[in-house]
Amino acid sequence: MKGRLMVGAALAALLVIGGVAVMGLPAAQATDGPAPDAVVSEFYEWYLDYVGVAGERRNPLVDRAYRSSELLSEGFVAEVDAQLASAERVLGDPFLMAQDVPVEVEVGAAEATGDSAKVAVEMYWGGNPIPSKRIVNLVRVGGQWSIDGVTMAE
Repeated sequence: MKGRLMVGAALAALLVIGGVAVMGLPAAQATDGPAPDAVVSEFYEWYLDYVGVAGERRNPLVDRAYRSSELLSEGFVAEVDAQLASAERVLGDPFLMAQDVPVEVEVGAAEATGDSAKVAVEMYWGGNPIPSKRIVNLVRVGGQWSIDGVTMAE
């Protein structure tokens, strides 16, 4: 009896460590890709580089370059597409929540709960030492974190 208990306990430990779902329960926070804050950092680094703050300026909204980013959720891409296709005038960049381009973006730590996360972002504008704060919302689908929206911080 003692041997069966040890084998059973060892098998249960392997199942938990391996991230296998047991009896329909989800595996514990399995993630295949970068953490939420790393996804946000990578996206804004790419976005500001694409805009070309210091050199030739390009517009990722006009060029629809954001559509090729694997860091954005399909839902967020569809939402931005709909905003741009709308007859109503778009008042600001949906990724920056502004009309201007920041000179610097600082990404804070992520707060994750289940398959959603929030990352605080501070954006600095030329000549202003006080940052504007944003919250980047992410969802995890298939083990990968994706940006699902950006809002103004309160």
